[in-house]
Amino acid sequence: MSRFAPVAPIHILARLKQYGILGRYHLLLAHDVAAHPLEFGEVFFSHDNWNGGYIIMDNSLIELGEAADVSVVRTACSVVRPNVVVLPDKLMDTNWTVTHSIMAHDDWDKIGIIGRQGFMGVVQGTTWNECLICAHELTKLRKVTALAIPRVLTEKTEIQSRLGLAITLHKRYPEYTLHLLGFSDNTFDDLLTASLPFVSGIDSAVPLRIAITDGLAVSMSGEGFELLNRIGPRRGFWDDMNHNNDRALIHNLNVIRQYIGHVDL
Repeated sequence: MSRFAPVAPIHILARLKQYGILGRYHLLLAHDVAAHPLEFGEVFFSHDNWNGGYIIMDNSLIELGEAADVSVVRTACSVVRPNVVVLPDKLMDTNWTVTHSIMAHDDWDKIGIIGRQGFMGVVQGTTWNECLICAHELTKLRKVTALAIPRVLTEKTEIQSRLGLAITLHKRYPEYTLHLLGFSDNTFDDLLTASLPFVSGIDSAVPLRIAITDGLAVSMSGEGFELLNRIGPRRGFWDDMNHNNDRALIHNLNVIRQYIGHVDL
């Protein structure tokens, strides 16, 4: 069953925990965890006791413009022991991603930067074949147990949908966990792919951010998808002053989870 990982600043995640809707599926940004160790430690300290919990420690590529430094990832993993750690990747660059993933796989393992279930490799490329080559090379790495499909593939390459790629990867590597990195410009395709029974989940800040900053509640209709697509790419500060928007926050989180089949928090 697919699950939704809400990406947000730690004070928002702490509020979700207070409401009892934090969930058990998370993607955490290494640079954010390293910058707020006490706060993340407090919120996620009891994760080991969560039945079915799964934490992905992301390398913050999208947020930083490049994969976080090894010291940052190491600090983050010492605060929150993740299930998998995302290996270094570069947008749409198969060769760079494979080369640096191989190096990090060996080096990080030696110094203890590894999730309880190993590593997650990111499938990067500019064409369908490049993505398949990238996935093939990543699955050769002994401690890679999960693959991630980034949103950039549908925005800046010839691949118009993650659906077909997810199906192909599952057929070739059925034993690997599949995760979708972020919402793209085609939210319908994102959530349709995320709802596949063999996709573990998808992460995004969009539904929470538009609730907090704009008080906007979404629906999974044509108009609702249009709203997410229009507002989704915008990045900016989270306005956490208006607690009246909490109703929209809870609503959006529940709607997304229900749409992709995640009903058991």
